[in-house]
Amino acid sequence: MEAPSILQWVLVTLTTATALVVVMVRNPVVAAMSLMATLFLTGALYFGLGSFFIGAVQILIYAGAISVLFVFVVMLLDLRPFPVKVPGTGLRTILAVVAAVVTLLSLANAILPGLLSPSHPEIEAAAAKSIALRFLSKYMFPFQVTGLLLLSAVVGVVVLARPVKPISVDRGDF
Repeated sequence: MEAPSILQWVLVTLTTATALVVVMVRNPVVAAMSLMATLFLTGALYFGLGSFFIGAVQILIYAGAISVLFVFVVMLLDLRPFPVKVPGTGLRTILAVVAAVVTLLSLANAILPGLLSPSHPEIEAAAAKSIALRFLSKYMFPFQVTGLLLLSAVVGVVVLARPVKPISVDRGDF
């Protein structure tokens, strides 16, 4: 396998930055938009690795559909950021940094051996074809049910989030 190009490093940096924005920003609309950017950039990384099917699925389904659903739900609920004061944030911050470092080291330990081994494009193409055939045959019904559930969730959010208008009844007409 060849060494990562500069474009891949730029995509990794942008993906990490947008993912950090998702968890660090207090505005829910900005967090949802950053999530959409993170998922789109992850799909671009899959394209850079040669996994075109997974990249297309990532961009179309996650970045294109689910993230847009999140943005619409957040905008319909009209959420506003609110200040939260948590006691003992110093210790929690230190524990979070330690957990993040351990997670990154374990990810590096898992990923680096795969970067050094040779790739097999014919095996990867057969795996992508197998996933596509299963997805479009055996798992078509669960996919359709999931879409129906997402649609009903959006309709439910719209019904619950709309403002209630008081009904005024003029009693003089009866």
